[in-house]
Amino acid sequence: MDDVGPYPVMTVNMSRSGLSLLSQRPLDIGRNYAIAIDVPDSPRRINAWGTVVYCDSTPDGFHTGVRFLDMDAYSSACIDDLLTSHGEVR
Repeated sequence: MDDVGPYPVMTVNMSRSGLSLLSQRPLDIGRNYAIAIDVPDSPRRINAWGTVVYCDSTPDGFHTGVRFLDMDAYSSACIDDLLTSHGEVR
């Protein structure tokens, strides 16, 4: 992708090490992206850097896996809180 800007996506699954998302546009495998995730029903936002590890075309769009490379302590704590509140530890 040569353009720069936000890519609206839907988070499918998240863990401490990365996330799975659904996009209407393909994301380049191996490319690093700045990631901002608004936490539902909260003023919190998760900010991280991640790299695309897979991007599969499906009838629903592009199922994409992103491995987190770096994030601040606040964002890491937000992920831990979300996983704990949903009974998931990954």
